[in-house]
Amino acid sequence: LKADLDSAAILNRQAKALNMKSGDPMSAGKLIFLDAKIDKEGGRKTIAFSNMKQAISYFEKHHFKEQAGEAYNELSYMYDNKPEYFDTKIKLKEKALELLKNSGSKLNQAGVLKDLGELYYIKENSDKALGLLKESLSVYQSVKFRELQSVYNLISQVEIQKADYEEALRYGLLAEKTAESVNDYSLQMCSIYSNIGMVYYYLRKNDDAMKYWEKSLATAKKNKDNGYIRTVANNISTMLIRQKKFKQAITMIQEYRE
Repeated sequence: LKADLDSAAILNRQAKALNMKSGDPMSAGKLIFLDAKIDKEGGRKTIAFSNMKQAISYFEKHHFKEQAGEAYNELSYMYDNKPEYFDTKIKLKEKALELLKNSGSKLNQAGVLKDLGELYYIKENSDKALGLLKESLSVYQSVKFRELQSVYNLISQVEIQKADYEEALRYGLLAEKTAESVNDYSLQMCSIYSNIGMVYYYLRKNDDAMKYWEKSLATAKKNKDNGYIRTVANNISTMLIRQKKFKQAITMIQEYRE
């Protein structure tokens, strides 16, 4: 990764030298933006913040709305995913969304809407989250975007938060079907299976819940993600306790404790 970042930095410096000769204002702004992203990936957080804010100022000065929107959105990712930063991230994403809507950049709009929906879901403002996620879905569909599984999955999670389990199941199964249609068996599918299992758990359909959690556990193992493995194993243990299969539950807890 370090070698890739070093190569990107060298190429960006070469591009800057070429741009000084051509004088293309759009390219000059993109080079500042790329500098910020390289610094971010390289762990140079303070410099990355400074460069991204410089890129935003440059794009706004030259009325490059789409690029300014992308830069505001990228700046939001530079803040840690901690509750104290959520309001800041939301403000930056709302500014990004305003600019992207004015520029007509549909795919970027949909992505920012999805991110905003997720932030409001984490803040437990389910009505706000649901509205944003359904708007994201509509924008994605308007440009025939196929990989909608993460949006469906988030909508399902919000519906669980609202205790509307029938809608949660409908969107969960849509997420599963969509992921399968695009051959997505990444950790996203692990989340989808786990989420559907949780809906069935709340509906007290124990066999269906266990089936999906076992699929989720298998997918997490294939992706070698210990965090997901432990989470899903805990869910399965909870189900075993509900079914009064205490020895199996204890075995499961001990097996996946570390």
